[in-house]
Amino acid sequence: MSGIRGVGFDTSRAVAEALNVPPVIVFRAAGLLPPEAEDNQRQLHLWHLFSQLDEDDQEDIFVLIEAKIKRKQSKKNAKIK
Repeated sequence: MSGIRGVGFDTSRAVAEALNVPPVIVFRAAGLLPPEAEDNQRQLHLWHLFSQLDEDDQEDIFVLIEAKIKRKQSKKNAKIK
């Protein structure tokens, strides 16, 4: 044995908390969990941040997302005409 130990779950959890990212992202980066698609990591990070907001702030985010989607659809429809 080389005597070198990898980072464990407790250390990884502490790093995740310090960086304000979901622990599963750090667990994967540390090799404690198998890799996952980049898109899913972004969704997990977004959910982690979103879950820290109060209900009013979450509603504001929903309104913003819906407005951006409607604007994108309007632009797409305008190009088709």
